[in-house]
Amino acid sequence: MQYETLKINGPRLNATLQETCDEYGTDHRYGDRREETGMCRLALTDADKGIRDWLVNEVTKLGCEVRIDKMGNMFCIRPGRLNSSPIGIGSHLDTQPMGGRYDGILGVQSALEILRTLNETKYETFHPICLINWTNEEGARFPNSLHGSSVYAGILPLEQAHSLKAVIGEGVSTLDELKRINYHGIHECNYKANPLKAYFEYHIEQGHILDESENQMKIGVVHQATCYRWFTLRIKGRESHTGATPFDRRSDSVLTGAQIILTSTEIAKRLEGLFSTGIFEAKPGSVNTTASYVEMSVDLRHESNEILDVLESEVIKTSVDIAKQMKCELEWEKSIRSDVRQFDSEVVRSITKAATDTVGDDKHIPMRTWAGHDCCAVSSTGIPAAMIFCPSRDGITHNPREYTSSDDCATGAQVLLQAVLDYDCKMASRGA
Repeated sequence: MQYETLKINGPRLNATLQETCDEYGTDHRYGDRREETGMCRLALTDADKGIRDWLVNEVTKLGCEVRIDKMGNMFCIRPGRLNSSPIGIGSHLDTQPMGGRYDGILGVQSALEILRTLNETKYETFHPICLINWTNEEGARFPNSLHGSSVYAGILPLEQAHSLKAVIGEGVSTLDELKRINYHGIHECNYKANPLKAYFEYHIEQGHILDESENQMKIGVVHQATCYRWFTLRIKGRESHTGATPFDRRSDSVLTGAQIILTSTEIAKRLEGLFSTGIFEAKPGSVNTTASYVEMSVDLRHESNEILDVLESEVIKTSVDIAKQMKCELEWEKSIRSDVRQFDSEVVRSITKAATDTVGDDKHIPMRTWAGHDCCAVSSTGIPAAMIFCPSRDGITHNPREYTSSDDCATGAQVLLQAVLDYDCKMASRGA
């Protein structure tokens, strides 16, 4: 059988995606239609355990071997003809606290649909095919995005990853919750101990480019990941009475933080980068007392490592100046650094061919991702990797209204299938 004749079952893919979202973590309804709800499936919660258990059951029925590593990353392996490392396909099943139904979830469910299609057609790949669900990609409950894949890639030490405390919930550690939901696996979380032949990740774009393109582009062939850095900024001031203390006698950490946000945003705009704050916590938390302490997140992004260096330097220098004027003290702590990643050209070629065969040469475009993905961590190891994007309506994401049509979901999954099988045959023909 020629792999080009294989077709995924689009209605089944979308039914499975919607049914499992309904069952495990649905939240934040915004309309009357079934799919008009968002998701709250935070990493290592009961909802996450539920979808993981469901996935183990589904892949076991397909004859896959399931390996769980010490970070809870799930590797579901369908055998191939060759005794080789598997080709990985996957993403993540955890969501933001007010997330949507497609971010990450579509990639894992599409990988499952590919395994189902291969089994139904009795298609035998040369290399094993491995569905992967990475732990805590979002970094929402445990504040380190790409949590599981970063340990796998050797970027984040396992002990540090295990000790990370939840910022949403009870303040329990990652290791505590891995053990509680029974996903603290026995396998080493390391790309050398558990290697991949290659890695393909299918994801919604999380931006507006495909959705608003003049030619109604259907597929983004992602060849590069932009760079980003995360920081925790701590601002120390002094409590004072809001009625009895004039402005010139205050050391207001909230006002200092607000000015830093506004000024840094303008710096980022000038340098054509991005500045964001998603967490802002103030103490002591009294209406008539100025805050003495603020802890806030800082997220800096750019498509150039060199310009991001400039952006970081200017933001830190300016924040120090602002704090001095406001009689406050600052402490900067860098938690994540991710540099520009050029994805593997051979994997990109397989995706490009699959996109052309599926939607035509005029319906796909080369793209870069501004969001971080597990593919970025995997790629840093030297494992050949790249991504496929499908449209996100209005570019909305990390939001209950995140939406991709069932047709677009299925189209991207078909591209994923064809790209993986093209790469599989190509590598086998070269004896790789």
